[in-house]
Amino acid sequence: MIGILGYVGLPSWRGYVGDFTSGGIPGMVDRVRELINPPLLPLHPDPGSISASSESTGHEAKKAFDGFVNTDWQGTGASPTLTVKFKQPVNLGATIIRIGNGDAFVDMRRPATLELDYSDGTTATLTLEDTHDPQTFDLGASGVDSMTIKVTSTNGPDGTPVSISEIELFTKG
Repeated sequence: MIGILGYVGLPSWRGYVGDFTSGGIPGMVDRVRELINPPLLPLHPDPGSISASSESTGHEAKKAFDGFVNTDWQGTGASPTLTVKFKQPVNLGATIIRIGNGDAFVDMRRPATLELDYSDGTTATLTLEDTHDPQTFDLGASGVDSMTIKVTSTNGPDGTPVSISEIELFTKG
C-alpha cells in the first residue's frame, strides 16, 4: 500500500517542488510573495452594470469607470450614489480614484468622503484629498457581487453637481 501511494504521490510532489523552485531563489521569493500578497489585477465593470441615484446630462455613471480622466460622472443632491454589480463575486483589493472635473475642478463639488457599501454587509469609508491627482486606497473586500459608493461629504460650491472623473478597481489575483 505504501509503495502504491509513494509511486502515485512522488511524481506530483516532485512536480510541485520543481515548479516552486524554478527560477532559483528569486523565483521562490516571488512565489512566496504572491501567496502572502497576491498581485492586483484591473477589474473593468460592464457599463450596463453601473447605475447612479442621479446623473447630469452627458455625465452618466458609466463615465466614472470608462478609463478616461477627461470625462466624469456628475451626481446631484446631497449624497448621490453609484452602484456597480459584478458578474460573479470578486475580491476587491484596491481602488484608484480621481475626483472632480479636470477642466472645471473648482467649479464643481468634489467628494471629501465616500462610503463604500459591499453586498456582504461590510462598509468602508474613504477620506479624499481635494485634488484631481489619483488617490489609491486598499479595499480588502472579499466575495462581493456589488458595491454602492455614496458621497457623504463634499468640497466646492453648494448647488453644483458632485464630480468624479475616474474610479479604477483592482481584484486580488
